[in-house]
Amino acid sequence: MKFLVQGASPHKIEAVRQAVGPLHQVEGIRCEYTKVNEQPVGFAETLRGALARARAVSAHSQPTDIAVGIESGILRSGGFSIDLAVVVMIHGADKREVVSTTTGIMFPETFVLKAEALGFSTTTVGSVIAQEVDCDGTDPHSYLTQGRVSRLDTLVQGVRSALFQTPTNSKAIQHRRDHARDMAFALGRDVELLKKVRESLGKEITVLSHAMLELEGLHINLQLQINKGSKVPHSS
Repeated sequence: MKFLVQGASPHKIEAVRQAVGPLHQVEGIRCEYTKVNEQPVGFAETLRGALARARAVSAHSQPTDIAVGIESGILRSGGFSIDLAVVVMIHGADKREVVSTTTGIMFPETFVLKAEALGFSTTTVGSVIAQEVDCDGTDPHSYLTQGRVSRLDTLVQGVRSALFQTPTNSKAIQHRRDHARDMAFALGRDVELLKKVRESLGKEITVLSHAMLELEGLHINLQLQINKGSKVPHSS
C-alpha cells in the first residue's frame, strides 16, 4: 500500500512514514489545490485546506493508495489560540474520507496578534515566533514545550488517529485483499518454477558428481602408474 502526501513538507512526510510503519511506501506529491490562507484560522478553514490537499492527491491515486492531506491552523476563543492540524485520508478504492486532528498547542497571543497585523494571508504565527525567539518556524511546538513535544510528535498522533478509523469492511480493504491474493498466486507460480529449476540443477549436479568420481579414479590410477614407473631397483 502506498500513502501519497500532498506537498513536500519533511514534517508531514516523516509523520506519515512513522505512523504507517516500514511496510508501506510514503511519497510526497506536489500538485495544485485550492489554497487557504498561509495561516488558516478556525476549524472550518483548516479543514477546508486539508480536504483540498487530500482530494488533489486522490485524483492521482490508484485503488490501493491512500491520499493524505494535512493542514495546520489555529483555533481562537476567549483570548486563547490553539494550534492544531487537521488530517484527512482518502481511500483510493471507494474515495471514503476520514478526518482527524492532532493534539493542540497553545500559541502565545502576542505572537498571534502580530501575525494577524501582518496578515494571515501571508504570515504564519510560527514564522513570527521564529523571528522573535530564533527557533524553527516550522516547529515552534518544540520551543513552546521546552523540547518535550515537537510538531512531528503531534502530526504522528494525528495521522495514526485517522489511520485507525479505516473500516475493515471497506472496498479499499477488499481491494487490498484481492491484490494480496493475486500477489500470493504469482509468488506460488514463482515457487513452482524454482522447484523445477532446482530439480533440473539437481540432475545436473548428480551427473557432475559422477563425472568427478570418475576423474578422481582416473587420477588415482594415473598416480599409481607414475609411482610404479618411477621405482628404481636397488643394487645388490
